[in-house]
This record gives sequence, structure tokens and C-alpha cells, in this order.
Amino acid sequence: MTFLFILLAILILLLMVLIHEFGHYVAAKILKFKVVEFSVGFGPKLLQKKTKSGEKFSLRAIPLGGYCAFESEDEEGVETEKSFYKEKPWKRIIVLLSGALFNIISAVIFSFMFLLIVGSASTSAISVGYVHNNSDGVPYNQFIVGDVITHIGDREVDTTQRNWLVNLTGDFELGEEVVFRIIRNGEAQYIPMTKTWIAQPPTYHGFGFTYILTENGARVGGVAERAVAIGEERRPYNDLLVGDIIIAVNGNVVRRDTPLANLTQGVNLGDAVTFTVHRTLEGQTSPTELEFVIPKRIVDESFLGFGFRVSTHFERGFGRAITGAIPFTGQMSWAIIGTFGNLFTGGTAITDMTGPIGTVGQMAQISQADWRNILILLPLLAANLAIFNLLPFPALDGAKIVFTIIEWIRGKPINRNIENMIHLVGFAVLLLFVFSIDIVRLIMVRGPPAVWTRF
Repeated sequence: MTFLFILLAILILLLMVLIHEFGHYVAAKILKFKVVEFSVGFGPKLLQKKTKSGEKFSLRAIPLGGYCAFESEDEEGVETEKSFYKEKPWKRIIVLLSGALFNIISAVIFSFMFLLIVGSASTSAISVGYVHNNSDGVPYNQFIVGDVITHIGDREVDTTQRNWLVNLTGDFELGEEVVFRIIRNGEAQYIPMTKTWIAQPPTYHGFGFTYILTENGARVGGVAERAVAIGEERRPYNDLLVGDIIIAVNGNVVRRDTPLANLTQGVNLGDAVTFTVHRTLEGQTSPTELEFVIPKRIVDESFLGFGFRVSTHFERGFGRAITGAIPFTGQMSWAIIGTFGNLFTGGTAITDMTGPIGTVGQMAQISQADWRNILILLPLLAANLAIFNLLPFPALDGAKIVFTIIEWIRGKPINRNIENMIHLVGFAVLLLFVFSIDIVRLIMVRGPPAVWTRF
């Protein structure tokens, strides 16, 4: 089964590249460029068909991409009249941009499919994701997982507000009955519930947070919140924040193969421990080193509430998908641009990235976990490929566009041999870089399985 998902991941990557190259091909045909070959895959050819016009359509052995080759596009010899470089600069720029343009268009189409089938997050309703049971195993309320909550008392759900859940439920008093309006099986129902203490067994001795070991330290994944008085917002057990990287405990360096429990042996209840963390503050590109003194205590996560956990409610519909596809693609694209920016500012570690092998593996895992993940991978990969190819790095379309613009401004090209050599070196560096990422991850990301640990 895993092999089938790996194969699916390879086919998805192949589809993204083919869409990109087809964009080049369509623009070239419209602008009357001479196309020599359109190939699916690289390496030795398996099948090839030649048209009357001389164009070749090939299927090659290595299914990790494809290409659209133009006459004399990369030749060092004399350029023919049909050469790619003989065409006007503005035409070449259009052809070079069209690959990324087709990827963006496909990302919008894939976003539409995702929003139509899976849906978009609602701001006016939430779903019941989990119902707590008391010590006798009896649910605290009459909710069923999947119920859609639209009103709490006379208050409408609005997830766009800051701390919206606290604002909706925080000022109800212990023992107060509140009526929830829900949608179940398409019908509205009203369920009365009483605010009470919700037990969260078992309690434990610790510092009140969860973490996962990484190559940089222990990344904080969550901070426990203590039971509080009526009407108060719950308070965390410590001042750590999700995303903090703990680099030392009482001066002892945190390593990926050493659980934090090993660094706190002999610490008794009530003893304080100093945690040294790296935290990236707002507006900063590099982390700040901070120290927090946290006592070991009894961690009790019981809370005052109604005995359920919320989850995002997704709403589907043709209209929502049509109107939401472009903004959804735009948000993803902006996030991708931010990620590329972090690569240059040091905000993203190389071990947080994946090369082609790691990408295929992660895609296979994500797809195997839930088939709906495939639908979000499609627009994400399409937008990613578009933005990546527009980067002004040698061998990528972005760099070729820069050279063409320079030629347009100067009225003459940079020496073709020099330009081709720059692209050739850039391509080699790019290949070395992406495959090195997988090698570095294989070497550095070692130790116990990456699981969240309560501490």
C-alpha cells in the first residue's frame, strides 16, 4: 500500500511539471516559436512520435519532470532563423512566464476542487470535535462529535474575533445553564448544558508543557493550563510559548537523543529548574535567548466548562468554491513566498526542508493518512512550483527572464556562451542543493521517533 502512495506522489509531481512545461508549449505555439520536442520525463526515450511539422512528443524513462525544447535554445553554435533567441525579447518573456502562469491557473483550479469537495473554514459555526466523559464514563453533555454549533446562549459564533471562545463562554458562572443551538443531520436543535468543572485525569508531576525533540533542541508543542476561579481566563503553568526551542536545562545542553527527563533526574516536587530557550520575537529574523525558571509541580488540567472540544467546521458549496478559489490560492502563495524569504534570512533551518526524495516520502505519508490531503497538496505544489521557477536563480525561468530584460534594455544580448555556462552551473548547484537536503536530513535528523512528550 505504501508503494502505491509513493507512486501516486511521483505522479502528482510529474503532473505539476507537465502543467508547467505545457504552459511554455502553448505560449510558444501561439507566438509561432519553433518547438523541437515536448517530453514527459527525462533520460532514455521509451516512446516518441514525430509530427509532420517536425515536433517530437516523447515519453522518457525517468518520470520526475519533463521539458519543452526550442530550436537552438541552448546551442553554442550559430543560431538559426527559427532559434529561440532570434525571437523578440517580449515574446521570449511571455513564453518564459507562461510555465509559472499555468501553474498558478492550475493552483486556482485545484483550490476550487478542494473547496468544493472538502470546504472552507466557517467563521460563523464550529464543530464538536470531542466530548469529555466523567469518572463513571458518562458524557458531560448531549453533544455528538460532528454537531455544528451556531449559537451559545444568545451569542452568535464568530471565530474572527480574538479569543472568541473565551469571549463566548468565559463569563458564564459555575452551575449556570446555557442553551446551545446546533445543527445535527441538517436540523436545528437546542441543547441545554450546565457549566461545571471538567476533570482531566490523570494529573502528573511535571513542568506543564509538551515537547518534541529536534536537531536544534526541544520544541514546545503545547503549554498546560491550570484550573482557575470562576469567570477568569485559564492561566498557563509557565511562560513558555508554543514554538520555543529549549536548548538547555539547568545548563545541560538538550540533544536530540536525550529526553528532557534524563536532564531532570533527582528534581523533586517544588524544585525549580532553569530552562534556556530560543524564541523568535515579532519583527526579528533570528532567535533571542531567554531563561525561564519553572518549578516542578502537580499538573492538573481540569477546567471550568461544558465538557467538549471544538474543531473547525468546513462549509462546502459551488458558490463558496468559485469565490474562494483565488483568495485561497493567494494566501497559499503568500505563505510560500514567506517561506522562501526565511531561507535567505535564516528563519528556516535546512533540516526543516526536504529534497525530492523527502518530498515524495512526505507526500506519500500525508496522502496515506487522509485522502483529502491529496486535494490540498495539489494547489500547494502548483503554487510552490510557480513561485520557485520565478526565482532569479540561474537555470530557472526567473533568471532567464532577467537575462532577457537586460538584453532588451541593452539592445544586445550578453554573450550566449557565458549565459549558457551560468545556467549550466546554476542547474548543477541546484541539483546538488536539493539532493544534499535529503542527505543532511538523513544524517542530522536522528534519534528517537519524533513524538510529542508530556513533561
